[in-house]
Amino acid sequence: MQINRVIFVVSALIAVSLLTGFAFYYKNGASIRPDTSSQTRQQELIEAIKAKPFKSIAYVNRLAGYWPPQVILNSLGVNSKCYDIFILTFWMYGMMGDAVSVYDKPLNFIGPDVIGNTNAEIQQNLQKLYHDNGSLLFISAFGAAQNPTGFDPTLVAESLAKWVNENPYIDGIDIDYEDNDAIVDGTGTKWLITFQKVLRQKLDNKHLLITHAPQAPYFSRAYYDNGAYYTVEKEVGNTIDWYNIQFYNQGSNTYDSYESLFVESGKPFVNTSYSEIIKIDGIPAEKLILGKPAVTADATNTGYVEPAKLAQICNEGKEKSGITIPGFFIWQYSSDTSCRFYDAFTQNYKYK
Repeated sequence: MQINRVIFVVSALIAVSLLTGFAFYYKNGASIRPDTSSQTRQQELIEAIKAKPFKSIAYVNRLAGYWPPQVILNSLGVNSKCYDIFILTFWMYGMMGDAVSVYDKPLNFIGPDVIGNTNAEIQQNLQKLYHDNGSLLFISAFGAAQNPTGFDPTLVAESLAKWVNENPYIDGIDIDYEDNDAIVDGTGTKWLITFQKVLRQKLDNKHLLITHAPQAPYFSRAYYDNGAYYTVEKEVGNTIDWYNIQFYNQGSNTYDSYESLFVESGKPFVNTSYSEIIKIDGIPAEKLILGKPAVTADATNTGYVEPAKLAQICNEGKEKSGITIPGFFIWQYSSDTSCRFYDAFTQNYKYK
């Protein structure tokens, strides 16, 4: 039975590779020994992508469809030619949403006889498909879908860690905390610090990356008396690998020019441009990933910039302010499956 099972899994992987046009390579040039264990290969790829001076990240929220399985796999980005990291949304306390619901119970969506016959088998092979394509798989927690501050942060962190420990075939966790009222009154900052400490402690896999995705205004010490993410970085920043910053959907703070994105953000969320976060908050540039909507429809209000223009703004940031951004993320992958945003930005931004 065990031999037949192995043959089935290998055959299924080959079938999916042919189905989706897979090329087994590493986009980042990392060389992973074929005879190493899956855990060793995971650690090597995590370290290789973490060390990249420029990362490309895509959030996966909306899927193109839920049948056939090829549509789901394509929507998850397993055969993408452009992004280093795919972040599935959203794990929530007590429920699953969007793309995470597919990862949580993949047998219900992808079905058997494609890349596995159990949830664990499909999760493991799904992660392998990402790795064979040179990408990492993250899941994101909360988002605008849930403000978790009303729950005990220790219990929420323990719940997330338990779920990850029971569904271990991921490479990282992204914390997208958007409880604006709690950030204003200071309870959100305290909640996040406790949550982050417990989460990092309770994870079985100590190699997992943990990122946070704060809205850019959360770095304004002038606007938030409690310091918001400045205080988070000060207290637990050594346990957070980097920040995927949402430089969009902030009304009059548009972050759509060299001045507003790199020099001076302006009111009401003052001191939240790149140079201000770096100089005032003391957070290194290499920890600050630039986040933008992939298309105008992915923005609720302001912040969208055509990718070629955004690249020129970032070139100005490098030339005039001496700031090289360490990468970018898009919201969301369903709007860039053809790599339009990725190509226009990376071909015009001179990060080297």
